[in-house]
Amino acid sequence: MKQVVEQLSDLADQAPVAALGAVAVLERTTVCISRAAACNAQADEVPWGAIGKSLGLTEQDARSCLTSYTFRR
Repeated sequence: MKQVVEQLSDLADQAPVAALGAVAVLERTTVCISRAAACNAQADEVPWGAIGKSLGLTEQDARSCLTSYTFRR
């Protein structure tokens, strides 16, 4: 992920329109992947503590985050 961030930062400086296009693709991709991951984590009954730890959040904030991921469009 660090490499992707660095490359996008460079692209934003060198070719801002191309960077915007890349960001748009990433946003669409992350919506689909985050929805699937949230649904799968819930279906697998992954403990909220583990989800929170993975996200760097409290259990309560993790629940809120997964709810948000589940209903993103």
